[in-house]
Amino acid sequence: PLPEPDPHADPTGPLYGRTVCVSGDLDAMDKPEAWKRIAEAGGRPAKNVTRATDVLVIGAHDGTGKTSKHLRAEAYRARGQRIDIITEAEFRARLALAHP
Repeated sequence: PLPEPDPHADPTGPLYGRTVCVSGDLDAMDKPEAWKRIAEAGGRPAKNVTRATDVLVIGAHDGTGKTSKHLRAEAYRARGQRIDIITEAEFRARLALAHP
């Protein structure tokens, strides 16, 4: 099960109240750790990209091109949904802002 968002997190933080999905492998942490950090920042971790997704973090993957989650996020964006597609470095920066 995914961790629940911390209700005591800073509501002005960049991940607070946002649904965040991770695609691929991150260098700095595994997915369970990323999900924990998202929840600690008040965000809602997600395993899949859906209409509820606000942020997609792009990590490394074995294949060539984009992951299916990345392609799905781009398709939602093309239909007008606001999804931030960010790198691992941007994700770590947002986590740092959420935990000064």
